[in-house]
Amino acid sequence: LFAGVLSGAAYCCVRALSRDGESELWLLLSLPSVSLPFCAPAALNAIAQHAGRSIEVWLWFLALGIATQGGQVFLARGLALLPAASGTQAMYFGTITGVLLGVALGDGLPSWQFWVGGAVIVVALHAAEVFERRAVAKQGLDKSKAS
Repeated sequence: LFAGVLSGAAYCCVRALSRDGESELWLLLSLPSVSLPFCAPAALNAIAQHAGRSIEVWLWFLALGIATQGGQVFLARGLALLPAASGTQAMYFGTITGVLLGVALGDGLPSWQFWVGGAVIVVALHAAEVFERRAVAKQGLDKSKAS
């Protein structure tokens, strides 16, 4: 619940700042400066644990960091353009994509909980899209009646 509240707050900040013309690159620079003090102890511990690893592990860490930052840039751009209902709900599809990518990389087949949860996510996304289309259509009808 706390993570959901913080995600919602971050979404609101990104949306409000992008409306004021702030660059998404500046947003992605400033948001980690707030979160860094909270995660620094865990990050330093992880670095200490992986200090003796091979160069291959460090290259994977670097690739992960670059992919994450690239994803954040495009996520910020997308959230600035979409309505809140569409933008935030579609992010749950990333869970399904991550598990399927894990299977493709040899992690094994997921349990029945994944399939149930994945079905709930897909049905919920479809229902949200249907409800949003109905709301948009109703707003269009209401505006045409007022004219």
